[in-house]
Amino acid sequence: MLFRSGAELAGAPDGPPGAILFPCARGNGLYGAWLGLRDLPGPRPRMIACQPDSANSLEVSLAAGQDEPVELPPSSSVAFSTRESQADTMALAAIRESRGLAVSASDAEILTAQAELARSGIFVEPSCALPLACLPRLIARGAIRREESVVCLLTASGTRWTEQMPGFPAVPEIAPEPAALDRFLDAAGLG
Repeated sequence: MLFRSGAELAGAPDGPPGAILFPCARGNGLYGAWLGLRDLPGPRPRMIACQPDSANSLEVSLAAGQDEPVELPPSSSVAFSTRESQADTMALAAIRESRGLAVSASDAEILTAQAELARSGIFVEPSCALPLACLPRLIARGAIRREESVVCLLTASGTRWTEQMPGFPAVPEIAPEPAALDRFLDAAGLG
């Protein structure tokens, strides 16, 4: 299902999801989403932060019981837009307030999830595949039940940073004119 707003999500025919899995760097987007959901009537989903294993400040902070997010050393990951060394205090608060948690995934798991989404016709950049990459860990830990309704939030198209993605060809560029589009479609066998 596609949801365009928190109110739409909360008013889904089967009720709101039990959890929202959110790709996080500092976690500002997760916090903003929580602000939009927390005052809605009825049950609210748990906010689950998904980060790369090498930049999992929220997961480390929660495990250590810290009030402030732990700062980690700089790292590298295929999920380059979520490689922040320290998350935001507001994200940590939103996770706790929603009875949520944080989880991380390896680069291999992220790329597998990205490829799985691509096979389904959804092309996202690696960081956006984090929710799907983290879902098996959450199920294995019992943090998500197999029958539970969850939302894996996807935040950015794969066309955004194709030069950063291993194994994906560069996105072709065409002139912004109808004739160039026609030539491109003809060359691709789509015209």
